[in-house]
Amino acid sequence: MRYGLNGTYAILTATASIGCNNSVFGDPLPGANKICEYAATSPAPAPTPSPGTDCNAIIDRCFDLTAPQITRYKGNKDAAASYTFDDGYTSSDKIAAIFESFGVRATFYIVASTVQDLTGWTFWKDLANKGHEIGNHSMTHAIEMADPSLSDQTLNSEINGAQQMIEQQLGIRPLSFAFPWHQYTSKALAMANTSHLAVRKLDMGESAYAFAFFDQDHSSSLSAALTEANNQLANMVSAGGWLVAGGHGVDGDGWSPVTSQFLRDHLTYASQFSSKLWIDTYVNVARYRLCRPQVTPAITSASSRQAIVQLGGSYNASVCMTPLTVGIPVKETLKGQVRARNAAGTAIPATISNGKLVFDMRPGETVTVEVAP
Repeated sequence: MRYGLNGTYAILTATASIGCNNSVFGDPLPGANKICEYAATSPAPAPTPSPGTDCNAIIDRCFDLTAPQITRYKGNKDAAASYTFDDGYTSSDKIAAIFESFGVRATFYIVASTVQDLTGWTFWKDLANKGHEIGNHSMTHAIEMADPSLSDQTLNSEINGAQQMIEQQLGIRPLSFAFPWHQYTSKALAMANTSHLAVRKLDMGESAYAFAFFDQDHSSSLSAALTEANNQLANMVSAGGWLVAGGHGVDGDGWSPVTSQFLRDHLTYASQFSSKLWIDTYVNVARYRLCRPQVTPAITSASSRQAIVQLGGSYNASVCMTPLTVGIPVKETLKGQVRARNAAGTAIPATISNGKLVFDMRPGETVTVEVAP
């Protein structure tokens, strides 16, 4: 209701009879003969639900089924780090124990012909059984594989002969190779790539990759080396990249060793990125990176509450043998439950992380996702 005249009014909302006078409205236009006018109002419409409200357990309201993806790194992590140690020194078990205490695993590149005299093969079987990667670091570590005059026979012995010996002794085929001194010809690299899943390199030709030296030979001091490695890790987390570190032994053992405390300090620093950083062996991260672009996720709706997820594409089955992380964007909040199970009906872990429903599945598998109130 309004009270006044000629565009000058006092306005009130009334739900019952009220007086039309100055004592009720005040005097909006002194000296004038004022009038009252009124109009009925309708109730305000109920607000339209917006993203973030309950999706009522309707699966295509809860999740964007048109935009599944393989996350950048396993577990929907933004970045990855792998820690490698060369030459198979006796302090490798001490290194392994430090990584185990942080709940992660490392990669050890061993020289096949020196194992028997240096540590024995049981030493490496034990580390492999604890989840560490045992990689190939050549047969002798005495051949300069950047020499273009090397024969195919020599290269074959240093690369493939070493791989075969390690497999015979450990019962595990080493799948990644590290060249001694990081040096090689294109022919040597091609041979290593043919028989191994991945070759460790100083440079991958991409900005989101860094190699950190865990030694005393590339920095003025251990403290400087630690600071540099920590900074490199922070940069890779920010860039969504992969940090690979290379060291040897610890506590006076091996070539240019770091200390046990150096490793603990770095892993403690890395733990602040645990929500963003995947730490795993070199071969595990390399396999994920190789397989991810080969696989295409697809979703079909089975009912209002169920969807079928498949990982297809023209992928190399010998490479894509381990689970990848699927992420399905969240559209609206689900106040109920979400479950995932494989084709055998076995439940698999599924969580909401960074705006996505995430779970692991292997290429070629089928997973059913179901929502419930």
